[in-house]
Amino acid sequence: MLRDLLSSICEKYPIYYKERIDFWKKTGERQPTVSKDYEVHDILVKHFPEKIESILSTELNTEKLKITGSDGQGIITPGPWVNIRIPELAQNTTEGFYIVYLFSLDMSRIYLSLALGSSIFKEKKINNDSMLSTGKKLNQIILKIAFSSNIEIPEDIIFRDGKLDLSVKNWIHEFGRNARTPAQYEYSNIFSLEYFADNLPDNEKLEKHLLLFTKIYKHLQTIPDFPKPINLVTSEIN
Repeated sequence: MLRDLLSSICEKYPIYYKERIDFWKKTGERQPTVSKDYEVHDILVKHFPEKIESILSTELNTEKLKITGSDGQGIITPGPWVNIRIPELAQNTTEGFYIVYLFSLDMSRIYLSLALGSSIFKEKKINNDSMLSTGKKLNQIILKIAFSSNIEIPEDIIFRDGKLDLSVKNWIHEFGRNARTPAQYEYSNIFSLEYFADNLPDNEKLEKHLLLFTKIYKHLQTIPDFPKPINLVTSEIN
């Protein structure tokens, strides 16, 4: 079940990360690396994406969806993620926007977020506050479209906007290592739902949330010339 996979990641990832850091310090390698020898690695890169595809395929055409999980690109990350993207809206994870499960670095919280690809903002030397402002602009645009569509949005759902709390500051203090990418992710949110690892919703609700986010995301694909997030900043600057 989706709930079990989320719980398992929150439980197992801290052990995985610490052991990889300890191994790095012991061996003197240049960087702490990911390892296929850990169950949580397989959950992130294989089982979780497969479960997402299975859930979405019950109601949606998943042919164009790219579902990817990561514990780091070679170098292990303190903040794993699993994302869902449509190439027309996000050619890769560095630009555009996409759905993503983000885990706080202390594994106490999980966010299901429609989020900006943050790397392109860094490449263009656009600061985090401007990225956050772009997310808020898109929040207003997208939710207006969603609520005026035929997508059924539960009355009790509360979308979170603004900066996320991925526990980056506390983590840096504890480990003495940089966490630049997760720090950027905190500012990438367009709208999200926040879950607590010790009090996750039941599996049915988690699956409904996932389907809802994906329906909204897929609906945006049908809108001609939907604005690219980076253009909302550059047009303002110009």
